[in-house]
Amino acid sequence: MRLAGGLTAVLFAATIVIVQPVATALTPAEVYSIAQKITVRIDGANTGSGIIIERTGDTYTVVTNWHVMRLEGSYTVRTEDGRQYNINHNQVKPLGNVDLAVFQFTSNQNYPVADKGNSDQLTGGKTVYVAGYPTGISGVSGRNFKFLSGQISSLLSNPKDGYALDYTVQSFKGMSGGPILDEQGKLVGIHGRAGTDPIAGGTAVLGIPLKTYLTLAPSAKPTTIAVGNIPGNKPISTTSSVLSNAQAYVQQALERWDNGDKQKAIEDLKQAQQLDPDKAEKAGLSLAQEAAQAAQSQKFDLALPRAQIASYLAPKNDKVWFLLGGIYLQTKNFDEAIAALTKAQSLNPKNADVLFAIGSANFQQEKYQPAIVNYQAGLKLKPNDPEGLFDLGNAYYKLGRFSDAIAQYNKAISQDQKFWAAVNNIGLIKYEQGDIQGAIQQWQTAVSLDKQAPEPLLALAVALYTKGDRQQGLAMGQAALRINKRYGDLDFLKQNLWGDRLLADTKKLLQYLQSR
Repeated sequence: MRLAGGLTAVLFAATIVIVQPVATALTPAEVYSIAQKITVRIDGANTGSGIIIERTGDTYTVVTNWHVMRLEGSYTVRTEDGRQYNINHNQVKPLGNVDLAVFQFTSNQNYPVADKGNSDQLTGGKTVYVAGYPTGISGVSGRNFKFLSGQISSLLSNPKDGYALDYTVQSFKGMSGGPILDEQGKLVGIHGRAGTDPIAGGTAVLGIPLKTYLTLAPSAKPTTIAVGNIPGNKPISTTSSVLSNAQAYVQQALERWDNGDKQKAIEDLKQAQQLDPDKAEKAGLSLAQEAAQAAQSQKFDLALPRAQIASYLAPKNDKVWFLLGGIYLQTKNFDEAIAALTKAQSLNPKNADVLFAIGSANFQQEKYQPAIVNYQAGLKLKPNDPEGLFDLGNAYYKLGRFSDAIAQYNKAISQDQKFWAAVNNIGLIKYEQGDIQGAIQQWQTAVSLDKQAPEPLLALAVALYTKGDRQQGLAMGQAALRINKRYGDLDFLKQNLWGDRLLADTKKLLQYLQSR
């Protein structure tokens, strides 16, 4: 049956491509503009830079280095438009045991938030940009925004304090905590440290990958929110009960979904969509990719909730619904499978594989005539698909329309001459019709096409044993069961379309093998 082979690959391998965006490099001037808007200047007990990385309503979250903010005292954060906001040291939250920290401020101004990239995709030689507000440069008055470019020179396997990125960019005091951006202007790291070789005099400029922040960020809950530096206003303390961004709501939804609280999970998904519809959809597509990978490994307990959430966040993506339907199909939830697959078909009526999958759902419920209709509809769109032809042959076989089944199997073989399963099934029909020699010829051909396929080898063993060639039949039967013990189960063989005559003769062979 196709569900055990080709359909799985179509459902899950093809779906992975839905989240692969086309990356287009920006000009340095365009990246400069992005960097300037998301980078903040930090002054006070110490100096440094920071990145506006999250926003919830009027609350902004800034990430910087812990060494920038570790000294107790008062700080101000200055945004690109020149406004300043007060920050108290007790507002700052260090992240784990790496050199990162976060704090929040509130403002009714509309500040851009860093677009997060994938730091795992950084490789040696890739161009990166670093920005910040240096201090103490001879001949330069004040702290002015600075933008630098270079290349990744090394990825450190044993990073100290989280510093895994080494790049060819000049280092200036005061730029610590500023952004590292890729050629698409996406945040891929946090700039922060320089090391010098005292003998050779060389300098390594280091940064922390964004992935490190993303791993630790859920544990960061700043306890105080800073208020704009307006006369009469003072910083106020409050406990933040609102998650910081759409991705955070999606992650919380996944945890609640896994714990069975779907109602609250759906509320989280709605919040994510309201905060940032585009990022919520991207998060959904990323979950779909995770679901596809988990499904390929048969980890359906992980795949299903991710695919379900993805369908909420990306409801107009036919591949997401196709994936969800495929997972339902693999887990024998046929009604849910047909509903999801029908949704996929309505979004993309020209996808023949969706129709084949609906046919498989009907076939496994023994609804053979509806399955035939589905397979025929799919074959109108994809007439030379060997597995679609094979599936249609199986449906005809179950209805006893043997000549129609053989015709479809032969069409499948004409499209793929190594399609041993179709050759094998013609043998199944011939055996039930009493043409044992014809069946033997089919199974011999199938075995020659794939010597590790246990089904035609066992069928051939049964036929030879029944004809009187007991020694060869027993040897082949043992060889088939060594390849896959499941073929010693008559119920399993029946599921694989073995007919009554062949099953009865197989029972005799298996009983003899068990008695030895």
